[in-house]
Amino acid sequence: MAYRATASGLAPLAEGDADGRLIDRLVDVALAQPEVVALADDGRTLRFGDLVGAADVVRAAVAGAAGPGAPVAVLRRPGVGAVVAVVGVIAAGRPVLVLDPTTPVARLRHYVEAAGAAVCVADAEDAEVAAEVCATVLVPEDAAPLPHTCPEQAADSLRSAPTGPADPVAIVFTSGSTGRPKGVFSDSRSQLHDAWTNSVATGCYAAGDVVANLLPLGFDAGLRGALAGLVVGATQRLFDPRTRSITELPGWLDEVGATVFLASPAILRGLVSTLPAGRTLDTLAMVTMAGETVHGSELAAIRSVVGPACEIRNRYGSTETGLIAEFVVRPDDPAPSGATPVGWPVAGLRLQVQDQDGALHDHGTGRLVVSSRWLSGGYWGEQQLTDAVYTDGADGVRSYLTSDTASIAEDGCMRLLGRTDHSVKVRGHLVEPGEIDAVLFAHPDITEAVVVGVTAPATGRVHLAAYVVPAAPGLDAAAVRRVVADALPTFMVPQDVVLLPALPRTERGKLDRAALPPAPGLTVSAATPRSDWERVVSGLVARVLELDAVGMDDDFFELGGDSLAAEALLAAVAEELGVPGRELSADLLMEFPTVSAFAAAVDRRRSELPPPQQTAARPDAPTALAFLAGAGVVALGQFLLRRLRPTRRVSRPRRRASTR
Repeated sequence: MAYRATASGLAPLAEGDADGRLIDRLVDVALAQPEVVALADDGRTLRFGDLVGAADVVRAAVAGAAGPGAPVAVLRRPGVGAVVAVVGVIAAGRPVLVLDPTTPVARLRHYVEAAGAAVCVADAEDAEVAAEVCATVLVPEDAAPLPHTCPEQAADSLRSAPTGPADPVAIVFTSGSTGRPKGVFSDSRSQLHDAWTNSVATGCYAAGDVVANLLPLGFDAGLRGALAGLVVGATQRLFDPRTRSITELPGWLDEVGATVFLASPAILRGLVSTLPAGRTLDTLAMVTMAGETVHGSELAAIRSVVGPACEIRNRYGSTETGLIAEFVVRPDDPAPSGATPVGWPVAGLRLQVQDQDGALHDHGTGRLVVSSRWLSGGYWGEQQLTDAVYTDGADGVRSYLTSDTASIAEDGCMRLLGRTDHSVKVRGHLVEPGEIDAVLFAHPDITEAVVVGVTAPATGRVHLAAYVVPAAPGLDAAAVRRVVADALPTFMVPQDVVLLPALPRTERGKLDRAALPPAPGLTVSAATPRSDWERVVSGLVARVLELDAVGMDDDFFELGGDSLAAEALLAAVAEELGVPGRELSADLLMEFPTVSAFAAAVDRRRSELPPPQQTAARPDAPTALAFLAGAGVVALGQFLLRRLRPTRRVSRPRRRASTR
């Protein structure tokens, strides 16, 4: 097991704790180990003993502003303050709705209105945005501290809300098949049981561990992960990959002494691709990932950069259920070939498949059904949607009919085969294309549209393709992408855009998805590299984006590049082209997004660097190998750099800034 012993006397989280209240367990942990660090980000460290006081400030502010049982939003930058606000809202007896500051205001407003929240806890930086979506905005840091003389008094205040284990504590919005988000609400029981299965029950972590948490708090997995760490008693180190470079991760993991790493497969791919050769993450005893299909080759790549005793866990869950199953790859286990199974159900859950006739089977292939006493309460304010997929048994066991097609083997191991509806996983995010359809339909220049998921044959990656019927001439693919980008997160922007005179219909007038023409894929510009330098840079761009080639006039972000791909590109430029990392940033790529402009900008940066200091050659110094400018010099230099022994140095004379 990953976790280390703790001398606090804290009783480990147990399945029986799920019959109580989440806030009571958290307070018990804080009082048992007040000096242990609970949360830390790059600017703030908070011990468990101080957490209760900080959360009580939020609790008092919320209790005075929001009615009993009314949902309260939290809009804060990722970090310690956001988690404290979540705890304070729950302690006030109000369901918490976590809003992501990177989400467009229109989408935030929809979440708030659908939840019925009128109060928002914000930080000073986001108070103005919060005021656009909520009538009342609270910034607890502006309030005077409560006059507690000891943590026990603050703890009593946190326990004071007259709520029970079955009362809602959180609302998380997920996509719906109607094209509008729907909120899933959970109670203390489901949150505590999920925390137990995520940590102690599966042997993943417990009190004494240092958990590196990179999951956004606004997503269900991020919220559940943060609450689990607190009620388990682990130390959570928070890292936001959207505001910090992924190249910082290896050093940061070593610095904080992380034993457990919680991240998405996309983050792990980026981390592996940017690690210097031979660099390993030796502090980690456990790596967990969830959110999209993971292939055996990716598991092998992750294993190559962790210590020999590290376990890797491929997990599967949903907002409606919490953690469902996991597949553990231990140090001596062979990496599976092809798509990795999602494994066996966690304790307290039963998995079955439903056939076309509606019958349930413990083995075989069909639509997955999850049964447990610990599922979520359903969809907030949507009883009809809840009744369509949830069934309550007389024995207190609840069943949820998922939209996943699964295959369950005789030994209980499960593989996912795809979605039964049109939802797709893109970069680890579950995307309902109907939401994108709705945005496109609402635009006056678009008559109708449909968005589908497309799987690339070479990589197995899924991207989005939009089929659009323009209302007037002049609409192009870039304009369609901008329409989506202005309203939805980046991962929901279609990579392919196909303009059609009309969408295909069946004889009954329904959309005929089977008749949609194949998406042609990205069309790259015809502009070719004009120098060896441009050829090498364009090659790096193509490799990072997993494309055969790119044109020099192509925009990195319109080709499907996101923040993680940008970090991977910058890391590759620094490592393979010898440009110091301090000269590179995401802002540089944002300012010069086309391949040619980026290549020229990087060339200017490297040409402006001071020449290396000259030193007298030692008698035993190795022979120098120098190149003069000419055709093929950059490519040849890269070829030799990869093959010379580490003691060999290849230098290049400075040259004028040039784009040719």
